[in-house]
Amino acid sequence: MADITVTEHLLLHQKRTPQATGQFTGLLYDLILSGKSISRRINKAGLLDILGGTGEVNVQGENVQKLDTIANRILLYRMERCGALCAMSSEEEAELIRVSPEFPRGDYILIFDPLDGSSNIDVNINVGTIFSILRRPEGHSGDVTLDAFETDAAAEAASDTLFPATPVYARKRKAGGGNIAKIALFAVPAVVILAGAAFMMAQPRSNDLFVLMGHIYKVVGCFLLYLAIVKEFEPLILLPMAFGMILANLPGSGVIHMQYFVGDGLEHPMWVEILNNGGLADMLYMGVKLGIYPPLIFLGIGTMTDFAPLISNPKSLLLGAAAQFGIFGTYMGARLLTATGLVDFTQKQSAAIAIIGGADGPTAIFVTSRLAPELLGSIAVAAYSYMALVPVIQPPIMKALTTSKERSVVMKQLRTVSKTERIIFPIMVAIIVSLIVPDAAVLVGMLMLGNLMKECGVVDRIQKTAGNELMNIITIFLALSVGCTTSANTFLNTRTLFIIVLGLIAFSFGTAAGVLCGKVMYKLTGGQVNPLIGSAGVSAVPMAARVSQKVGQSENPSNFLLMHAMGPNVAGVIGSAIAAGVLISLYG
Repeated sequence: MADITVTEHLLLHQKRTPQATGQFTGLLYDLILSGKSISRRINKAGLLDILGGTGEVNVQGENVQKLDTIANRILLYRMERCGALCAMSSEEEAELIRVSPEFPRGDYILIFDPLDGSSNIDVNINVGTIFSILRRPEGHSGDVTLDAFETDAAAEAASDTLFPATPVYARKRKAGGGNIAKIALFAVPAVVILAGAAFMMAQPRSNDLFVLMGHIYKVVGCFLLYLAIVKEFEPLILLPMAFGMILANLPGSGVIHMQYFVGDGLEHPMWVEILNNGGLADMLYMGVKLGIYPPLIFLGIGTMTDFAPLISNPKSLLLGAAAQFGIFGTYMGARLLTATGLVDFTQKQSAAIAIIGGADGPTAIFVTSRLAPELLGSIAVAAYSYMALVPVIQPPIMKALTTSKERSVVMKQLRTVSKTERIIFPIMVAIIVSLIVPDAAVLVGMLMLGNLMKECGVVDRIQKTAGNELMNIITIFLALSVGCTTSANTFLNTRTLFIIVLGLIAFSFGTAAGVLCGKVMYKLTGGQVNPLIGSAGVSAVPMAARVSQKVGQSENPSNFLLMHAMGPNVAGVIGSAIAAGVLISLYG
C-alpha cells in the first residue's frame, strides 16, 4: 500500500462525510506545521543558543526550559490563527487561553503540552508535543469554559507528535543576565582601561607608574577570567588571553619580550635574540608574527562551516560584502583623526584598527601582526570583546534601521544543495580569490581547504583533527601569546583609547551597512528578503546569524531566519579575509 500522509487521510474521509466543514482538517494541518516548526528549532537548538532553563517554574511545578517557551509561543501564535479554535489550554499557562475576537473562531478547544520531556534533549532522548482536541457540543454558546466541552474518553483526537532526538551542542547556560548586565560586565574593564590610558597620558612615564598600572591590569585580567568562566563570554579565547594578561603584568616575570618583535622580516637581528634568549611566550608569539596561527584557525573553521545557504542564495554575497564597509569606513575615520592631530596613526596602524569592523578575531590578529604588531594586544582585546557583545550591539542598530513590517518578512525555504555543488564551491572560491587578491590566498585558501575536507567525505580523520585537536591547540597558543602582549608598558597609551572607540564604530558601521543593503534587496525583490539578515554580514559565525534569528522571531514567532542569515554570515567570513588581503597588499 502506498504511503499516505495525515492530511491526505483526513481529506479522503472528509469527502465521504457530507456534513464535514473542513475545520478539523485545517486544525490538524496547522498542528502539523507547528510541529515541523518546533522540530526545526530542536534540530538547531545548539546553533540558536536556546538550550537550558529560563529560571521559571510552570503550573505543574516543573522547571521551564527555553525550548518549552519557544514551542509554546509557536503553538499559540499559529493555532490562534487557524480559524478552528475557540480556546486553548497549555501546560505553560495557568489560565484558559481564549481566541482573540480579531481572529475567526471555530468549535474546538486545543489542550497541549508544547514540548514534553524537553530536558531529555541534553541526553539525546526523544521529545514531543502532546495534545488533545475537544469539540464544543451542539447548543453551547457564549463564553468558553472547559465544562462546555466533551471531556470523555471519546475526545475528537488525542495524540502526540514525536520529534527525534538530534545530536546538538548541549551547553547549558545560567538564567538571567540580559543585555544590561552584559554591558555592565564589559564596561568595568573598559572603564579601567580608558581611565588608565587617560592617567598615563597625564603623567610622566616612570617605573613606579608602570608597576601600579601592572597591578591594575592583573585585576582586569582576573575580571576577564570571571567573564570567561562564570559568564561564558567567548571562553575559548578569553580564558587563555586573560591568563596571559596576568602573567605579562607580574613583576619581573619577563614572560615575553616585545622589543624583540619590532622589526619586519626574518632578516631582522632581533630574531637571533629570540632564538637565543627568548622564553615560551616569545616562541609561541613567533607563530603570530609569522602569520601561522590565524590560517590554521581558518582551516578548523572551514571544517565546521556549511556554505550551503550561500550556495543556494548567491545574493547573500552582496550582504556579506556590504558589511565590510565598516572596515574601510573606519580606516578613513582613523586617517581623519590623524589629519586633525588628535592621534598619530600611521597608514598601517589605521588599516590594522579598521579590520576590527569585520568582527573576525583571527583575521584581525593576522592583519595586525603584519602591519602593526605594536598594537596587537589592544586590537585583539577590542576585537574579541566586541565579538562577545554582538547580541548587545547589533539589535538596537537593526531595529533602528528597519520597520516592523520589514522585520516580519518570512523568507522562502532555501533549495537543497547537491554534494557536487558543495565540493566545487570551495575549489572555485580558492582559485578565484587567490587570482584577484593574492594576499588573501592564505586565509581564504585554508578556509576552503577545511570546507573541502568536510564536504568530500573521504578524509574524516584529518577533518576531525583540523576541526578539533589542531584548532584547540592553536587557539591556546594564539590566545595565550596575544594575552602576553598586553603588558602595561605596551598596552597603556593614547592609542589604546582611540582603538577601543574606533573598534566600536567599525563594528557598528559594518552592521548598519549590511542592514541597509538588506533593505535595498527588500525593495528590489518586492518584499521577499528580510533586511535583518544583512546584519549577519559581519563574520562573527554563528553569533551574528543567531541575532538575526532572534530579532526576527521577536516580531514574528513563526519566522525562521537562521539558515537565511547563515548565507551572509559565511559570506562575511570570506569578505573579511578578502578585505584583509586588500589592506595587506596596499600597506604591507
